[in-house]
Amino acid sequence: METKATAKLPDNSKAKDSATAARPAAGKSSDKDAKSAPPEDEGSRTEATTSDDANAADTPTPPRPVNEIIAMGDEFRSSGDLPWARKFYQAAQDRGSAKATVALAQTYDPRYVDNQHHPDPAMARQLYTEAARHGDSSAAKQLQGLDRWLEDSH
Repeated sequence: METKATAKLPDNSKAKDSATAARPAAGKSSDKDAKSAPPEDEGSRTEATTSDDANAADTPTPPRPVNEIIAMGDEFRSSGDLPWARKFYQAAQDRGSAKATVALAQTYDPRYVDNQHHPDPAMARQLYTEAARHGDSSAAKQLQGLDRWLEDSH
């Protein structure tokens, strides 16, 4: 008679619940989640990892639409997490979004951020100029407003 040895795996239900609570709503994930939350498990998998499982982890996920990336940046910005917002806006800007460039500029604009978040008027000005050059009509207005603000503050 052949007996099979089985190992009891620890109960991770509490860890799973806290990881799920840390994820953004509506199934959206972010770089922050990938960095701080454990990978999502598929139910209660207790079998050993196979080479097929390892290969599946190497499969790239399709890129998110730019508007979703900007929305994730907006979520971080509204929660006061400008470093993460900047990462998402930068990712959308890298994909050609002038709207994301304006949003990124605002995270450096001293009219929108306090000293704690390290405003950088020169960077804001550069980004507004780039967004205007790429056709964002609000960027030129933002640039004029920043210039007026800088003149008035000196």
